[in-house]
Amino acid sequence: MHPKQAVKKIYTLAKNQAVSFFGSRLISVYLIGSLAHGGFSEVSSDIDIAFILDNKDILEEDWDMVNNINKDIKATGLEFSKKLSIFWTNVTTISNKITSGGFPPPTKKDGLFPPFDILDLYQNGVLIYGKDIKSNILVPNEENLFIAGTEFLLSYVDNKKRNECLSNVDIFLELNPVDISKNILFPIRLLFTLFTSKIGSNGDAALYFLSKKDTSEKLKELINQAIYIRNSAQYHTETLKELFPNLNSLYINLIDLHIKKMEELQNLTYVQMLKDWRSRILII
Repeated sequence: MHPKQAVKKIYTLAKNQAVSFFGSRLISVYLIGSLAHGGFSEVSSDIDIAFILDNKDILEEDWDMVNNINKDIKATGLEFSKKLSIFWTNVTTISNKITSGGFPPPTKKDGLFPPFDILDLYQNGVLIYGKDIKSNILVPNEENLFIAGTEFLLSYVDNKKRNECLSNVDIFLELNPVDISKNILFPIRLLFTLFTSKIGSNGDAALYFLSKKDTSEKLKELINQAIYIRNSAQYHTETLKELFPNLNSLYINLIDLHIKKMEELQNLTYVQMLKDWRSRILII
């Protein structure tokens, strides 16, 4: 089966199961992520799909249904079945509330739909079932995105394994090519969104920084390497060793940007947590 057909089969199965499980409560199903804004990679991309339920309260059973859809798709063993990611909420929440970016965890009553993904839905979502509700969305602003970015950094990015990779080149080079490219491109994409208020592909983010006059030549080389690795699943060890300090500096600059914003917002708890993380990955 052609990869495009295999990918379509996965999100079509997810949509059909959502229709079967939720019935009339399911208002909309969208594609988001790289399938919507472009740049889907068969090697490294997820299949991101969004369910929007009606304005009734989200119940524990709704979480069970979404989890079952995820499990059922993965259990098929079909190509790309393990790449499915489901984001979901109800009309009331997405119209009136900016939900958590992950730290603290989102409440059960909100479903699972962080601000960056809501922005992606608003800007790029491709409707594949039901009614278009984009005009109802409460769009995250710059402050929301910085808070969500901080929460995502603290809840998912700051962990022992990644910190070791960001501070030790030998450990970094033990990663598989997909994870190497993701670790390089993640801060590039996050910064692209924070600077432009747009959700785009890895290519969009890379082009943005490659075209900026103040981007250093070493950072440009690092970005080009990441795109090459993402597309070919191969890398040059010596080149990455040489460029590794620039990757560390990229993350330090990302943290510093969030520290500055959290200081402006007087969120001293997040400031201290970011500073603690900075100390764990800083190469002296």
